[in-house]
Amino acid sequence: MLSPEGIKQEPFDNLFSCYKATLEKYHCKHCGFFTDLSLLFSQHTLTHHLKQAPSYSTQTYFCKTCYFKTHSLLHWYQHTQSGCNYEDSTWLQCENCSYGTIYRSRLKWHSMSKHTPPEQKRWRECPHCPFRTLRRSHLKNHIVAKHLPEDSIKWWRCPECPYQAKLNANLKKHFIYCHAQPEMVKWFQCEDCPYKSKYKHDLYRHKVRQHSNPDEVQWFECDKCSYRTKATWDLKAHLNTVHLRQNNKVKKFECEHCSYKTTRRCQLAVHVTNRHKAVEDIEWFECDQCEFKTKTKYGLRSHFKIRHVEPEVEEWFTCSQCPFKAKFKAYLKRHQNLMHTDEKDMKWFECDHCDHRTKHKQHLKKHLKTIHNVIT
Repeated sequence: MLSPEGIKQEPFDNLFSCYKATLEKYHCKHCGFFTDLSLLFSQHTLTHHLKQAPSYSTQTYFCKTCYFKTHSLLHWYQHTQSGCNYEDSTWLQCENCSYGTIYRSRLKWHSMSKHTPPEQKRWRECPHCPFRTLRRSHLKNHIVAKHLPEDSIKWWRCPECPYQAKLNANLKKHFIYCHAQPEMVKWFQCEDCPYKSKYKHDLYRHKVRQHSNPDEVQWFECDKCSYRTKATWDLKAHLNTVHLRQNNKVKKFECEHCSYKTTRRCQLAVHVTNRHKAVEDIEWFECDQCEFKTKTKYGLRSHFKIRHVEPEVEEWFTCSQCPFKAKFKAYLKRHQNLMHTDEKDMKWFECDHCDHRTKHKQHLKKHLKTIHNVIT
């Protein structure tokens, strides 16, 4: 049963104001299940009560003067009381670009985030680290995710598996990705190719990488080397993996069973599954089109992408400096590191036990195994 509670913990309470009303919950008419999320409710009904007549109904509330609609009576009431004055002829246009909207608040946010100099923006700063953001909600989520003590967190728990998250948004993403049936998912479809995604930000990344004109795109450049990219998240990953690694400032996650360590928590989880989990405890991921099976969901996705996806439907990662393209971002990064990176800016894979270094991660693994008897 999913019944997450709001997080209230000193000294963070005084940073934010909280609306005391609570959202309506979705109650199952066949059992005692209830949840705050309509997607979880629909999935529960399909999974556990599909053979019964679906006697439930979800009421949708509409605004009479604009396109706003919601399943929550509380949200509808808040919207109508906020002074909705939308008119069909109203279209608000940005003075600096082609962006337009019917909502004044969205135009204000767009102007602030896209066209206002950094020194004039109203930043909300974290009291515990250098993090800052323009949104109050982002600051609150950051504090919960990064600074709230583990024993003080009110976890959002998945009703289908042991997964738990610090943020409600992360639980939603998990459920959509891992448990939602395809017909229950709202797919985001690319207008220029067959690509589609469960996540809106993945579609945005796809458009930036695959369909943006290099001459018109905004490039984000590294201030420490010649690297540049179309996306801020790629630049951040570059800084973390290349320059922070060189200065030994990267946080590493260590295995409890051996000397293995990595800069990514997800890679540590894969390592534990592959190397240390008992066979009877492994959850195998099987391909529905052939006899292939693997220990990790990523391995199944990679297999499906290589063996069962047609080239014309595939989302290719293309090099911005030559015709090279790859099915996996990691292959593109390796290509760029080997072919288009200066020697001084090269991403080297360094041994923690000696001075050996190499351009290839697999060569480092072989070195560790043969010279230091370390298996990664």
